[in-house]
Amino acid sequence: MVPSREQESPACEQHFAATVLWVADTGSANHLTSPAQLDAKTLRKMSACTEEIRLATANGQVSPEGEIDVHLPELGLDARLLVLKTCPRVLSVGRLVEDHGLEFHWTPGRAYFQNPGGQSVECEVRNYVPM
Repeated sequence: MVPSREQESPACEQHFAATVLWVADTGSANHLTSPAQLDAKTLRKMSACTEEIRLATANGQVSPEGEIDVHLPELGLDARLLVLKTCPRVLSVGRLVEDHGLEFHWTPGRAYFQNPGGQSVECEVRNYVPM
C-alpha cells in the first residue's frame, strides 16, 4: 500500500516512519506487525490480546505478543494489529472488505482499495504482491 504518514486519530495513534509499506494480504485473517516495526512510544501502548489467539504461519503455530490499535490515514480507518515476534507489516484484505466496507481491486498493472465514497487508495505491486 502507498506509504503511511504519521497522523493521529481521536481513537488511537500511529507512530510509523514517514514511509511505510504494508502487504495487502488476501490470505491473512488479521492485520499484523512486529515490535521491530514500532517505535518505543507506540510499543508501550501494546496490550495483551483480548482473547487467546493461535496463528498458523510458515514457521508453525505462533501466539501474538499482544495487540495495538493504530490509525491508517490512507484508508481513513482505525485498525487493531496483532503483534508477532517477527513478521512483515500485513493488512488483512478480508478484514478491510468485510469489517470496513472497502472494495479491493486487482487487475494487471493496478491494485487498489476503494472506500464506500468511491475514493481509491492505490497499491504498489512488487514481485506479484500488492503493497
